[in-house]
Amino acid sequence: MREQIIVFGRGAYWKVKKEELCKLYEVVAYLDNNALNGELEDGMPVILPGDVKHFPGKKIVIMASKKYFMEMALQLIRLRVEPNKILLGINLLPCFDKGEEFLHSLHGTIDFDGENAVLYCDRGRYSFCDSQGYQSVMRKLMRGNDFFEDIFPRLSVLPMSRNFGTERGPAIDRYYIEKFLEKNSMDITGNVLEIADTAYIRRFGRNVSHMYALHVVNWGGQMDISTGIWKLEMEFQKTILIA
Repeated sequence: MREQIIVFGRGAYWKVKKEELCKLYEVVAYLDNNALNGELEDGMPVILPGDVKHFPGKKIVIMASKKYFMEMALQLIRLRVEPNKILLGINLLPCFDKGEEFLHSLHGTIDFDGENAVLYCDRGRYSFCDSQGYQSVMRKLMRGNDFFEDIFPRLSVLPMSRNFGTERGPAIDRYYIEKFLEKNSMDITGNVLEIADTAYIRRFGRNVSHMYALHVVNWGGQMDISTGIWKLEMEFQKTILIA
């Protein structure tokens, strides 16, 4: 016979863990800080945390990620739920994210000692009192196991290029932009407006009557946003806008 429990949390985290947890336990109620009167979930009552007293002695499994599980646990403890009655989904498979995978690789579990949580793993015992403390412990454990955390301190603070990398070749997005403009070049006709300069109008335009460039600081003597915006009231057959 499966042990009866209450689940605190019904979001994405719960949906990932639900199938495996229900093999181990029988859910008899759900806690939700936004529970509605008479609300049901899977045929079971959804209640406010303050009403957990109506289920004396039942263990409560917190189904929330690293950002929220400590806050939810402290809420229960302050409602006089005994810490040994609080279980954490983070200790249960399947893992919700890479952080949990790493924790389980160290045979890590988290229990409560009063209002403090204690993480036990192959590398020792670590106490924390809030979600920031948990994340600090995890960063300490992962140091040396994270490629980016290891390599970033050794990177130069100087940029590899001060010219957007163009000395190594054109930006890759330009290949697709120019293919698109080439394919639709027959439509670039009449009065045409381009942002910054008229390079693409000159390159891809067909039967262009007049060309205009809109530039924020009026480079090249074209029209700028502050003094030339009135020209936007003109009728343009096409506008070449590259974001």
